[in-house]
Amino acid sequence: MKGRIFSTLLLWSLIVATASFFGAQGAVILATLAAALMQYELYRMLSHSGKNPLVWPGICVGVFVSLTPLLGKVPLVGGTGLVIPAILLFSVAALLRKPRGNVTDALGSTLLGLLLGPCTLLFISLAIFQFGPAKEGLFMALWIVMVTKFTDMGALLVGLAFGRHKLAPAISPKKTWEGVFGGIAICMISSAVYVHFAAPVLPTGFTPLLSVALSLPLAVASVFADLLESSFKRECGVKDSGGLLPGIGGVFDLTDSFMLSAPLAYYLTVLTLA
Repeated sequence: MKGRIFSTLLLWSLIVATASFFGAQGAVILATLAAALMQYELYRMLSHSGKNPLVWPGICVGVFVSLTPLLGKVPLVGGTGLVIPAILLFSVAALLRKPRGNVTDALGSTLLGLLLGPCTLLFISLAIFQFGPAKEGLFMALWIVMVTKFTDMGALLVGLAFGRHKLAPAISPKKTWEGVFGGIAICMISSAVYVHFAAPVLPTGFTPLLSVALSLPLAVASVFADLLESSFKRECGVKDSGGLLPGIGGVFDLTDSFMLSAPLAYYLTVLTLA
């Protein structure tokens, strides 16, 4: 637990310091780094299970996808502008590097890493530029990160203290229903508190009550995303996606909840506030 607390404090300090000193550009670069590490760890897990993803071609395209908000246009959103070239790139690389029988596994696992890593964390960066790359956008992105991670932390703490009924023992034996409801409650409370005190630097109309209503589906999405990553790890035969973060595991263990919460948060906030 001490290692987890240390890693959590260090990561929050890094996020706040990056946003404070480097603004929107720094936040996008930080999200890009997290997406690349997340993608790499997923590829390593898939390789462990014999899928043979095209690691470096996939990561290179993933970095480009993650950095598109800095280009002023985001061709991935609202169309297939980046998806089709990515598929062509992976197909050519797969044909050149892999035997014919492994092309499907190589291509499919590579695209899976691209989809679950860069293409989901991208929505945090999109929120920054959707609501303005100055304070409003940064504080909206911070809200997405906060409600997602407070769900995780709340579920962990409440589950350790009061957990009795298993949520999905075949996938993740330690997760409990008590932890899930505790995580959702802590997420909603922290969301209301954050929006109340940060109101001057948040978009007009983003009230504590609205933030609570939006945080509920995000918390539920975070729980399902966490279970999704647990099923990946179980299938690949690994306990953690990596060992970079003491007490947490790998970057994928840290960012897994964003696979569903980040896209959902972006669209919910755009629909209600933009």
